[in-house]
Amino acid sequence: TAGCMELSPTLLESLEAMALPLPRPPKFFVQADITALRRRRGKNSQVLKPGSFDVLVDENVLDGMACRFPASKGLASLREALDGIAWLLKPHGRL
Repeated sequence: TAGCMELSPTLLESLEAMALPLPRPPKFFVQADITALRRRRGKNSQVLKPGSFDVLVDENVLDGMACRFPASKGLASLREALDGIAWLLKPHGRL
């Protein structure tokens, strides 16, 4: 099952509209912040549960976070994002 998680509600809406003509569109679209996911434990989400994904694809999220200044803020954001990803992945899942 493929899905889409996006922080921006506006972008999420656009992505959902663009996916309509695809032969196999994502099964779900959810607004969420990967850096807060583990901390909030996926509250308010029927889709994002711990250990529920085999594979997660990063589309320019981690490298964008690394560009924050000062560097310590970028590193903190990366750690939070990786914690959220680890929370979502099944054991032996892949990023």
